[in-house]
Amino acid sequence: MEQRKIHVLHIIGKRPIGGVGNVLLNYQTHMNQKEIQMDYLIFSDEPDGRFDNQVRSLGSNVYIMPELRESKFFYFVYKLNNFFKKKKFDIIHVHSPNIAAICFYLAKKYGIHNRILHSHSTAYAAKKWNNFRNRILCFPLKWQATELMACSTEAGEFLFKGYKKSYQILNNAIDYKKYKYNLVNRKEVREQLQLKPDQFVIGTIGELVKDKNQIFLIHIFAAVLNKKPNASLLLVGSGELEGLLKKEANKLGVQDKVIFYGYSRNVESLLQAMDIFVMTSLNEGLPLVALEAQASGLPCLLSDKITKEVSVKRSFYLSLDSGEQEWASQIIEILENNKETREIEDKIFIEKGFAIEKEAEKLEKYYKKLYKSKERNIK
Repeated sequence: MEQRKIHVLHIIGKRPIGGVGNVLLNYQTHMNQKEIQMDYLIFSDEPDGRFDNQVRSLGSNVYIMPELRESKFFYFVYKLNNFFKKKKFDIIHVHSPNIAAICFYLAKKYGIHNRILHSHSTAYAAKKWNNFRNRILCFPLKWQATELMACSTEAGEFLFKGYKKSYQILNNAIDYKKYKYNLVNRKEVREQLQLKPDQFVIGTIGELVKDKNQIFLIHIFAAVLNKKPNASLLLVGSGELEGLLKKEANKLGVQDKVIFYGYSRNVESLLQAMDIFVMTSLNEGLPLVALEAQASGLPCLLSDKITKEVSVKRSFYLSLDSGEQEWASQIIEILENNKETREIEDKIFIEKGFAIEKEAEKLEKYYKKLYKSKERNIK
């Protein structure tokens, strides 16, 4: 008799744009989908989105719930209660801690024994009120979650400090071969971006939001231009702060040298066009894009708020307390001292635990172990 699929529900919170969404896509595409069914619960006022279509193409079901708002709290709980009452899952895997307490309570109520809490960040929220609110919402989780997981040690220590249960690391692994440096591709993309051969490109990829701190990067870039007029800044991503960032670029007089590329599903090609990758984030778990940049052979300058566990090769760190002049000097120094080949050995990613084919196999085994444990407990 053929064993049925293990049914896992991933609860993400708001519809992802990159980040956690890309991590889950990487894992799902490299797991045995005949044995593991991965579905998604998203809280959004928009009925559909890009991520939904991507995972549906892999055979997933996507369930949409209204966003959690204080003014509609009881309606939210009512809708969520009906959802768990009607739908059956073997495991729920929650990636948004601020929504986890309600989900875990209802999941347990309707017999879901395996409840994974996954930490992806090192802060509750960027805004003070949201930070305070999310601390309170996360308080019951130490009793509700049956399993703890984190993308890095820092993300684990942040959320699970004081928990009696131990957590395990699930690396934000990538298909590193997809990002390998390609000189032909580099020339084509740079021509499309209308970049001159002698221009050096500072690049970053991420949603244009406060946590990513691109406004500081624009100030850094203005300082770089004073020393290296042939520089360009390539910002890949979309978000609520795009208008503000464009105004800041205009204010600093660098608008003609900043490329606001927008969202892209082809970041592997855009990375080829860059000469250095820079992240000035205020908080991160373990950023996938930093791994992708390193897989393409780029030197990376990262803020001190980003875990050092993401470092594979030629990664450099600098405090956010350092001013834009110091960041600009570091960028120029790194570029001048890292003119070696952009080739990188496969074994580095495998040894560091960032090779998706290996890590997906581990997650699959983990789900199977949980499922068997549940079956034994029921018997």
